[in-house]
Amino acid sequence: MMSCREVCAQAQDYADGHGSNASRVKIRLHMLFCRNCTSFVDQTRQTGQLARQSLNKNSDTVVDPKLMAEFKKRSE
Repeated sequence: MMSCREVCAQAQDYADGHGSNASRVKIRLHMLFCRNCTSFVDQTRQTGQLARQSLNKNSDTVVDPKLMAEFKKRSE
């Protein structure tokens, strides 16, 4: 079974639906037994959703185009 450290390292990919099927199953199995990692992954997922929502709104905030492109690439 994966360690908490391994789950945390892969939490963003898991929350975004990325990663291999094998790693996703291992993370899900770990989360069945670990409330802390379940909370962490849920918070990671919520943070990503909020970030995507805020990017979709019109804003006067200037963001580095390279950073924005990387964020959009990872959020797809």
